Amino acid sequence: MKTLIIEDDLSIIDLVALTFSVAWPDIQIVRTQLGKEGIELAETEAPDFIILDLGLPDMSGVEVLQEIRSFSKVPIIVLTVKKDEMDVVVALSKGADEFISKPFRQMELISRVKNVLRRSHPSEGEVYAMGNLTYYPALNKIESNGRELKLSPTENIIFLHLANQRPNYVTYRSLASVIWGDEYPGCHKAIRVLVNQLREKLALVLSQPDLIVTKYGLGYYLGNG
Repeated sequence: MKTLIIEDDLSIIDLVALTFSVAWPDIQIVRTQLGKEGIELAETEAPDFIILDLGLPDMSGVEVLQEIRSFSKVPIIVLTVKKDEMDVVVALSKGADEFISKPFRQMELISRVKNVLRRSHPSEGEVYAMGNLTYYPALNKIESNGRELKLSPTENIIFLHLANQRPNYVTYRSLASVIWGDEYPGCHKAIRVLVNQLREKLALVLSQPDLIVTKYGLGYYLGNG
């Protein structure tokens, strides 16, 4: 197991490193205080997951996130003092898998990281057939009419939850629970961003623009496409 910590505060780096070394004694920890170097390390070190601060001295954490996502699907957990809900929305919309505010509880950090890693490596499971669409949760992909759409870990967990509840709708609260383990201020807005991104990919890659239907004020359900 290897993690990359991109954080400008050395005391936070030390705390995160200590937390992980207790939970995973054999973990290899790579660290940097700079975003540019973090991008390079993400490519050369091939970490199993990344802890990323949004407030870096040389470039914004969101820019780092975007750069890493251009070449890697590695799980990224954003760790920041910023608490505005728009920070959560932007980070998630750019590809973050999790969001934790400082100050954080050490066991909460471990729990969130384990959840992200589980989502990134789903176990073998059922294949879902929905008309001309086939969904493979264990492979993070959907196929339709010979075309294939790869899902991010978070998109996969959203679609799997919708598929398991079909034809019933899923609430914002239940989606927050399966994605992050609980609700937090602004999570409904973050969910709307994630679902809209997934809709855009379904429309662009698979020509399935109406597959995810909004039940206004309540949540979403899978339609007939």
